[in-house]
Amino acid sequence: MSNPLIVVDKLDISFNNDNRTISFFVSGRSNSTMNITATLNLLVAGRQVYADPLDPCNLSTFVKGLCPSKCPAFCTVTSANLLVPRGNFSTFHSQTIDAEDADKVPGIAYKIPDIAATSNLQFTNKDTKEIVACVETRVTNGVTTEISALTYAAVAVAGSALLLTGASIIPSGGGLEAAANVPSFGPTFSDIFGWFQTMAMDGLMSVNFPLAYRNYARSFGFSIGLTSWNTRIQPSLDSFRQSSGGDLTNNSVEALKNGILVFPDGSIATPGGSESMSEHGETRPLRIEVEGTEAYAALQGIPPGNVFMSGLVAFVILLAAVAACCIFLKLLLEVWYKLFPNTPLKRLEAFRQNHWASLGRFLLLILWILYSPWVWLCADGFRSDSRGVQALAAITFILATAVLGFFSWKIWTIPQKDGNPANLFEDEKHWNRYSLFYDWYRHEWWWIFLPTFIYKFVKGCILSLLNHEGLPQTVVRLLVEASMLSLLIWSRPYVLRSGNVISVMIQAVATVSAILMILFLPQVGVDRAANEVVGLVLMVIQVVLSLILVILMIANALVSFCVTNPHVRRHLDKRAGRVEEKGKPSNYLTIMIQDIADRFSYADVEASKNGPADAKDSKVDQADIKALEVASADAEAPRVGQADTEVPKAEQADTKAAEVEQADTRKSQDVEKASG
Repeated sequence: MSNPLIVVDKLDISFNNDNRTISFFVSGRSNSTMNITATLNLLVAGRQVYADPLDPCNLSTFVKGLCPSKCPAFCTVTSANLLVPRGNFSTFHSQTIDAEDADKVPGIAYKIPDIAATSNLQFTNKDTKEIVACVETRVTNGVTTEISALTYAAVAVAGSALLLTGASIIPSGGGLEAAANVPSFGPTFSDIFGWFQTMAMDGLMSVNFPLAYRNYARSFGFSIGLTSWNTRIQPSLDSFRQSSGGDLTNNSVEALKNGILVFPDGSIATPGGSESMSEHGETRPLRIEVEGTEAYAALQGIPPGNVFMSGLVAFVILLAAVAACCIFLKLLLEVWYKLFPNTPLKRLEAFRQNHWASLGRFLLLILWILYSPWVWLCADGFRSDSRGVQALAAITFILATAVLGFFSWKIWTIPQKDGNPANLFEDEKHWNRYSLFYDWYRHEWWWIFLPTFIYKFVKGCILSLLNHEGLPQTVVRLLVEASMLSLLIWSRPYVLRSGNVISVMIQAVATVSAILMILFLPQVGVDRAANEVVGLVLMVIQVVLSLILVILMIANALVSFCVTNPHVRRHLDKRAGRVEEKGKPSNYLTIMIQDIADRFSYADVEASKNGPADAKDSKVDQADIKALEVASADAEAPRVGQADTEVPKAEQADTKAAEVEQADTRKSQDVEKASG
C-alpha cells in the first residue's frame, strides 16, 4: 500500500492441523490512535480456509499489544475503545478455528512441495471502513523443490559430459580422430546439456506453473545463462542500462530487494528464492507482477531488464574458460617438451601441433548447443529500453547466426556440387571441417542438422515473441515439439540404434511436457489443487528421464573406450591400407571386437619399428588378433537359413584356428630361444 497509516514490519503466521490452531506474530508502528478491526485470511490451493474479523480488545478475540495500554487484559470495552495504540506495537496471538474450516484444507497441502498457500492480515478503520494496512505472507509446509544440491548435481553431470567430449577432441588436435571416441552408445554432451536447456526453457513459458515446478525448472537455469550465482553483477548491469537510456524504475536489483513477486494466479514469492516470503511493510512495499520470462528471472534474483546481459556475461565466461583451458594445456605441453624432449606425450602430440583446430571445434560445438537460448536472449534484448543492450543483442545474434549459417551453407553445397552426399563422410577434408554437425547421422540423412537448426531458432523465438501470450505460445510450442518428434520417428537418422532411441526418448518427453502445459493455462480452468498435482507429475517424468540419461552416460563412458564411430572407422581403415568392407557391422559385439583388434594392430606396427625385441612381442599379439578375427567371423555368420554357406565358413574358421595354433607354436619357440 502507498502511504499506509499502519506499517507492519513483520508477520509470521502458522497453522497447526492437529489442534486446529492459527497463530500469528505481528509487529509494526502506527501514526495515530484509531479504531480498527483486524481480519485474518488463509488460502490454501486457491481455497479460502479461514476468514474471520477480530476486535483486538474484545473479550473473545483479545489481542494484547493492539489495544491501548490503558485497557487492562481481557477487559470488556465498547467500540469507541477499540483503538490501535500510537507508536510501535508487537503481539503474538493464537486462535482455534472450527473443525469445518480446518477440513477445508486439502490433504495434499501437507505433502506437495511449495504448496500454494497464502495468508494476509488486514487492518480496517471502523469509522471510515478504509483498509489502513494489509500485509501478505506465504505459508509453507516445509517441503520444497528449492534445493541447491539439485543445481550442483546437474552442473556436475553437464561438466562430466563436457570433459568426455573434450577428451575426445583435444588429444586428436581436432582432426579425424576427434570423433573417433566421442560417446556413441549413450547421450553426448549435446544431448545432456540440450535436455537441461529444455527443462529450463519450460520454466519460461507464460502459464500458471505451481511454485514447486518454477523452483525445479530454475535449478537448470545455468544451461541458459540465468542463475542466482550472477546476482552480484546486477548493480553493474543496472548502471550500464541506465547510462545507455534504460529506466530503472521498478526494474532494477534495488526494486527486487524491496518487492514481492505476484504471479498471474495470485501466488506470491520473494525474488532470489529466499525462505522468507513475507511482505514486511517498508522492507518490501512493492508488489511486482511477473509472468513468463520475467517471473523466471526474478526468482533467480535477476531484474527483467538484465536478462540478456546476464546471459551474455555467462556465455562469454564459458567460452573464455574453454579457450583459456585449451591455451593453458598448449603451454603446459610446450614446457614439457622443453624439459623432457625425449619423453613426448604421444596422445597429446596432435593437439600440440593443431591446438587451434581443437579450440575452434570446441567453441563451435558450444555455440551450436547454446544457439536456442541465445536466440531467446537476443530477442529479449531487442525489446530493452537501453540502446546499449539493443546494440549488443543485434551484434551477437548476427554473429552467432552468421557462423552457424555459414557452416550450414557449406555443408549443403557439397552434395549439390559433388552430386553425392557420401562425400561428406568419405572425403577426409570435409569430415574434419564439418562433421561436427552430422557425424552420427546416416549417409542419406545428413541433412537432418538443417531442421535441427530451424528447430533451435523457432524454439527461441517462441519464448520471446509470444511472452505473456500463454495460449498461442503453448499451442505453437506443442506443434514444434510434435513436429520434431515425428521427424525423428520417421527418419531414424542416427547411424546407431542407440542414438535413435535416445533422441526419440528426449523429444517424446519434451512433447509430453508441452501437452501437460496446456493444463496450466487459465483458459482451461483446472483447479489449483489439481494444478499442483499436474506440476508434480511433470517433475517426476522429467526427473526419471534425467536419471536414465545419467545412467546411460556413465555406461557410455565405459563403452566409448572400446567403440569407434563407424564413419571414422572407414577413414582409419583407408589410412591403414585395409580394404573397406561395404555395409555396416551387424551388432555391437562385432564393432567392439574389431576396434580392439585394430588397436592391437596399430600397436604392432609401432613395435615393429623399434627393434627385434618389440617385434617378438608383435608376433605374440598377432595370435590374439587372429583369435579376435575368428570371433568376429563367428559373430557375423548367419545363424539360420544359409546351410549351403555354413561349410565353407566353417572351413575358413578351421583354417584360421590352425593359423592361430601355428602362431602359438612360433610363440613357444621364440620364448625358448630368448631363454637360451
